[in-house]
Amino acid sequence: MNIKSYLLLTGVLTLTSACVPTGPTITSIGNDEAFSYIDNYMAEYEALNKANTDNNKIVKWIQPDNKTEPCKTFVGTSKDNDRTLDESYSIYWDGECKYGYAYGLGREFEKTSLTNLESIVTYKGKNEMPDYYIYSDNLNGITIEGNPFKGYYVKRQIIDEPLNFNITYNYLFVDPTESKPVLSTTISPFSPTKRFHKVYQNFRYTYTDESRNEFSSLKSVFETYHRDKENGFAYLSYKKYAPHNGAEMINGSMVRFVNLPPEFLTHSNAVLSDIIDANQKANTARQQALRVKKSYTNKICKDSVTVDFMDNDEYKAICDETEFYADLKEKINAKLAEIEKQNQIKRDQLYQKERMNAQRRAASAAEAQARAAQRQANATEQPATYNYNNNNQQLLNSLINAPQVPIYSGSSGGSSMQLCNQAGILVQCR
Repeated sequence: MNIKSYLLLTGVLTLTSACVPTGPTITSIGNDEAFSYIDNYMAEYEALNKANTDNNKIVKWIQPDNKTEPCKTFVGTSKDNDRTLDESYSIYWDGECKYGYAYGLGREFEKTSLTNLESIVTYKGKNEMPDYYIYSDNLNGITIEGNPFKGYYVKRQIIDEPLNFNITYNYLFVDPTESKPVLSTTISPFSPTKRFHKVYQNFRYTYTDESRNEFSSLKSVFETYHRDKENGFAYLSYKKYAPHNGAEMINGSMVRFVNLPPEFLTHSNAVLSDIIDANQKANTARQQALRVKKSYTNKICKDSVTVDFMDNDEYKAICDETEFYADLKEKINAKLAEIEKQNQIKRDQLYQKERMNAQRRAASAAEAQARAAQRQANATEQPATYNYNNNNQQLLNSLINAPQVPIYSGSSGGSSMQLCNQAGILVQCR
């Protein structure tokens, strides 16, 4: 169970519940314990880096199928999954050739029975890695804008299925030499949550920003994943007060709340700063890529430009993407409207729950007030009852002890009888 799932179950994340669970006293831990997991993961990472000398990547220079003159193009692939070995593999280049290599600004197309890739590239006319600016995996809805071979780019993925429409954007730094961690920011127009990742070979930091999520009491979570499970201490920031700022996770399960030292927050902020810096550089690379794309479309989007190695309409689709983006906007708006309906249902449910809770609290308060009033009334009534009973007893005693004055003496039925006046009451004389 991850930290967010646990907090949802305990009621920490919901707006209508208490901010924090009740339980034992929260433990405050020091730097050594707080950083113990991270120190172990970093030591493991360093050992893996030293031991890992195998590079699975390979580079090939392949002659395009549509060129008769020598015009080799760059293909980056891998030993385990070399697409160029597929019998159906073909590659096309619509740019110029020079010195036996592709040259200048153009677009290359790679196709197999299971792939459909295209890239806007600038070649230098020699055996040197080109600059890639726009890369599209058309079958998987993936577009990369930036300069991936220099590390910074923005990856967009559109999933457009009958029951599943989604869009995600990843702002990335991926070190071409693989000697540095991957830095990634993930956002979606359909989610208020932003996720920031710093990914090492064996573990990753994840910072989750929930500040725009109206249904979460959390502002943010900073946590570590080891082998794809939450392991280590997570820093928790709430929108309202909480008596703790952290939690310990082991194999995806939360074991306790803790208070982490200030140095842990400083560390999390430093990690987040690295990711945000990469985010900005990725966006800058994307803007440059879009300018290159504009130069490319100015070059080929003319009636005089045609190709014979693929359908010309498909080739020219890049020239007018108005219909594509209009359709995309319509689908986005439709999903946003559906999400808003679901959110409104949640708001209504939360309102009704809070209203019922308020009614219960009011009823409990009224009952408590009534009980207090009854106790006060009982406390006031007890002395009054005592005084009343005491007065009656005193009156009875005075009557019994009052002197008797004889007022009649005679006989009745052969028996003598004498009556007396005792405190105004006619009684038989003693």
